[in-house]
Amino acid sequence: MLKEKNLEKLIENLKNEMQEKLTPIECDFLRLRLGFDDGRIRCFEEIAQLFAMTREEVEEIFKSASEKFSEAYQNIMQINCYNLLLSCIFADRNCEIPRNKTEEFIDILDKYLEDFQNESDKSNAQRDIDILKVRLGIYDGEPKTLEQTGQVFGLSTERIRQIEIQTLRKLRHPKRIIKLRKLREELEKAEEEKMGKAEIERAKFMKELENIDFFAPLAKSEEN
Repeated sequence: MLKEKNLEKLIENLKNEMQEKLTPIECDFLRLRLGFDDGRIRCFEEIAQLFAMTREEVEEIFKSASEKFSEAYQNIMQINCYNLLLSCIFADRNCEIPRNKTEEFIDILDKYLEDFQNESDKSNAQRDIDILKVRLGIYDGEPKTLEQTGQVFGLSTERIRQIEIQTLRKLRHPKRIIKLRKLREELEKAEEEKMGKAEIERAKFMKELENIDFFAPLAKSEEN
């Protein structure tokens, strides 16, 4: 269970702790892992490629630094996993919980899954949702492979895959997903605002280009 759902507050707390407790390379790894600079979360393989290291070396650095991480890191990773859950439900990779709406969105998603468990006639609905949560990393902030999830529940990789597909299909059912209509509207509104800001920046950039005389003669210092 998430103890803190305010993403902005979590990020601020973690950034302060990073400066106090982590080495420069640990800070760089963590910024990439959590997408602090560009909003894109990197996996261990990507970080390893950026630093010309092996995945094992990257994991070892994270392991040595993990003792210094507070609950803020795990909570942020769990919130990122809720983004993954949201993307799976709406079948849209670009779905992302707005930072100023994290607490509201997570509560809605938790209630959505809880209602699914309570309304389902299937006796193992609780297990199916647990499998999905473990697979997506909702409990601990670390998504699992099909094989890792199967080991947790004592099921084969293929069986986990089947349960995942069946559960997501039910969560996406039109009669059920209508409950997330408000949440979807909020996502679309946030995306429009994001696109609006991008267009404003683009217009500003184009205006600056108009004021540049590309055919003006170079100054003597520039020629030399």
